[in-house]
Amino acid sequence: MRMRRALVAAALGGVLALGGAATTAQAAAPAPVSKVSAGKTNVELKAGWHFYRAYWTKAACLVEGDALGGVTKCQYQRGNDGKMKWFLYRWY
Repeated sequence: MRMRRALVAAALGGVLALGGAATTAQAAAPAPVSKVSAGKTNVELKAGWHFYRAYWTKAACLVEGDALGGVTKCQYQRGNDGKMKWFLYRWY
């Protein structure tokens, strides 16, 4: 029972000490506040070819590209596993 009280007291003392240190640190160096309008919060992506998925056959790559719609292309390249695959890219 004494051990439990000692552990609780140590934990509570540590929390209080950290809370006091955090309060002191916050008071010492206030962070500058920057105001951003709602229009500037969106991240703009540059238009270009973006990887979509890899396929074992050219036919599967072309069928998926047609199903997605838009502008797509299939390229035969070596994957991260060292095997040749068809990579589907989308333009957006």
